[in-house]
Amino acid sequence: MRNITIRQPKDESGTPCISSLGSDLMLCDCIISSESGGCIMAYGNIGLLAGAESNAGTVEVTRCVLSCSEGTGIGIHEKASPLVNRCTIENCKQAGIDVARAAAPIVTGNTVRNCIAGIYVYEGGSGTFTDNEISHTSFSGVYVTTEAAPPAVTQAPPCFRHNKVFGNPYGFFVTQSATVLIEDNDVCQNERGIAIGTCGDKTVVRGNNVHHQKGSGIVVHQLGSSPLIEANNVHHNGYSGIIIEGGDAPVIRANSVHHNLRAGIRLEKDEPALIEHNLVVGNCGGIDCIVSCPHAILRDNDVAADNETVAPQVRAAVARRVCTFAETNVNYLPQYWWHCRTCRPDKEGTGCCVVCRELCHAGHDLSER
Repeated sequence: MRNITIRQPKDESGTPCISSLGSDLMLCDCIISSESGGCIMAYGNIGLLAGAESNAGTVEVTRCVLSCSEGTGIGIHEKASPLVNRCTIENCKQAGIDVARAAAPIVTGNTVRNCIAGIYVYEGGSGTFTDNEISHTSFSGVYVTTEAAPPAVTQAPPCFRHNKVFGNPYGFFVTQSATVLIEDNDVCQNERGIAIGTCGDKTVVRGNNVHHQKGSGIVVHQLGSSPLIEANNVHHNGYSGIIIEGGDAPVIRANSVHHNLRAGIRLEKDEPALIEHNLVVGNCGGIDCIVSCPHAILRDNDVAADNETVAPQVRAAVARRVCTFAETNVNYLPQYWWHCRTCRPDKEGTGCCVVCRELCHAGHDLSER
């Protein structure tokens, strides 16, 4: 692999290290590190920079390792549509990949980690993002927002499929009327799985496996949100499976919501939500309305709150974030628990509770019992 190290930006304006200003750029098997404003920038036209438009060249970045201590790993702007394939993008002070202003890249098979956001889409950015691993960011694995997109931009919404998103404060965070398709992803071990703020009417969250977050699996949390949340498998999360904290008219349809440590589906405000055809079983509560919700429509849901699976004393300990033994002492009560093969490889009959799983046994080799 070729090593490329850049210690200063190209000019005083902070122009990134390597740019494709309408010309061809192909990088393969490189190690690129930057101590300046960014590693790579791809532009489809240069009207914004040079006052004249030009067509994009071919831009491809394959099997490269990129890091940027002061900026973004790869910035894709101005109608660019590069291929970013099988790269490792890590340790960036800003986003690993940022996409804006009608850019529509193909981003596939990459590992993005240890950035503020793994993939940041804003100002009318689009593209297809598949088979990436996005982890250990300081804000969100994927962050999608509009932030004053140009009025003339009518791109198809960004599409995220078959990605694994884990170990982040948020797996996905969508806000400011952005529209996005989030489909068939594995979203796990984040603080919160998928958070929908104000989003576009055509936002779809479908077919995802959303599990083992410390908090809730899917959250709709601002007014003006009307996403379709459909056919997701939402399970084994540390709080509720799906929470509606706000929203104009979200549709929650045909999801399997099970074995979450609070309610399967929780409504915290009276919103005109449509909740139908969901399977809600084995949670510490079925479909819970925290306030009166006369405007919500609930129909044809299969609900069974498994109150015998988790005892009330156990739920009290989980709410206080203490070991369940503090409530049950030597009298074992029904609860979810895990055998830790890291700490007790030879003692299958011993284990840890859900609180200790997160606080004492984080990162250990655990098997649910």
